[in-house]
Amino acid sequence: MTPRPYRQRPHKDLQNLSAREIAARIAARELSSAAVVEHFVARLKAVNGKLNAVTADLSESARKAAEDVDNVALAAMAAIEAAARTQPGYPTEPPL
Repeated sequence: MTPRPYRQRPHKDLQNLSAREIAARIAARELSSAAVVEHFVARLKAVNGKLNAVTADLSESARKAAEDVDNVALAAMAAIEAAARTQPGYPTEPPL
């Protein structure tokens, strides 16, 4: 059994969630870090022209960092699952 991939359905109202709620959705694998970053990069591009609040665009480094976080999380889950498979009593077939 391989790690469950992230559901990539970006939440249309993601900007209305707290950081805690976003983190919970990432932990539940409802969102990936990359999807969250993409949402906020798009939001920034949509509103920053009027606000002029961001003068240094760090979106590419944010994208790279989010991708790295997601890759590490997937690798860690795969390693944990591989280790679990070696334990006595680990189910060899999915439940019905």
